[in-house]
Amino acid sequence: MYTQPIDTRLETDVQEDHINSLTATPDGKLSIVTETGLRYEVDPGSRSAHALP
Repeated sequence: MYTQPIDTRLETDVQEDHINSLTATPDGKLSIVTETGLRYEVDPGSRSAHALP
């Protein structure tokens, strides 16, 4: 769904941004929020995802 570049010179665990919440919306999509507050919406029907502002 999203890529996360990792700098091999730094510890990996401090660079990772894990999913904090995953919620189904009334229209059948998935709303995802990461630990750093990035938001995404996934449409399983069309197999598409996009970042939200």
